[in-house]
Amino acid sequence: MWNEFSRPLRDTVIRRSTGHGWRTAYATAQGHRLSHEDRAVLDFNGKCFVGVFDGHCGSEVAQECVDKLAQLLCAPGVRDDDAKIRATVLAFDEGLRARHVQSGSTCTCAILDRVPTNIDDGSEINVTIVHVGDSRATLYRNEHVMCQTRDHKPDDPEETERIVRAGGHVTHIGGIARTNGNISMSRALGDFDMKTPTNCPMTADPSVYRWRMRRGDVLLLASDGLYEPESNKVIPFPMDIGRDDLGVACMDIVQHALDCKSHDNVTVAMVTIMSELWIDFVPNELVTFAPSLSNALWKLDSFNIITAEREFAKLHSF
Repeated sequence: MWNEFSRPLRDTVIRRSTGHGWRTAYATAQGHRLSHEDRAVLDFNGKCFVGVFDGHCGSEVAQECVDKLAQLLCAPGVRDDDAKIRATVLAFDEGLRARHVQSGSTCTCAILDRVPTNIDDGSEINVTIVHVGDSRATLYRNEHVMCQTRDHKPDDPEETERIVRAGGHVTHIGGIARTNGNISMSRALGDFDMKTPTNCPMTADPSVYRWRMRRGDVLLLASDGLYEPESNKVIPFPMDIGRDDLGVACMDIVQHALDCKSHDNVTVAMVTIMSELWIDFVPNELVTFAPSLSNALWKLDSFNIITAEREFAKLHSF
């Protein structure tokens, strides 16, 4: 495609964090895209917050989410009240409008209760999911899906009804439903050209989910680059929850999506309750992958790819 590299940029940034009884990591790769617009955050500086934000038409909104949403959503009196969470996200979105931000982003984040020091294997901890767009949060227990967010897609009947009621329309292009013939999701932060007084099919109004996690569960947050490939029917879990490195597990899933021909940025975050078997802390890292020099198409844009790899590393401070 005109806006893609001929081979995916597989170089992967891994970040890890722990705090308040939680163990977390994320991995992100640029893939075929010419730029890296996904963002993620692990914030355990007095909070317990993990988020994945898939930017489009630029990364400005996604970066604003990384910089500010944890503080806003973890504020006293907000996190435990669904109405206040929704009002906070909508007010944050209006603040972006006031600054004339042009891009847009999904928002899928988890607010975690602190884990008691004496937790046993049967105890459950509250997890609040705040969700806008088509990134996804999934709670696994014994590698089976226990809970999952619902993508905000324009061909969802409820979303279609809301879009039409707000003055918009849903158009199918190449088999993909698009809001006003433009974006393949029905809710996002930003995208203010579709949030006008007379035509407002896009909204930042989040869905809020209340889940319960126990030791051994895995909470996975991911951008839609993970779920895009038709061949990606099974997401692997190549890990022992107690002993393995969550960062490497996230990277393995990212690489799996690229193997399945995902053409988007791919970001995967994982959250588990810490156990006594947890390995020693591993620092953040940039994992590089050598390309196949036999690929003739790769040779045609090799200079641009090498430049993009350098920019990707610089973006993430490597």
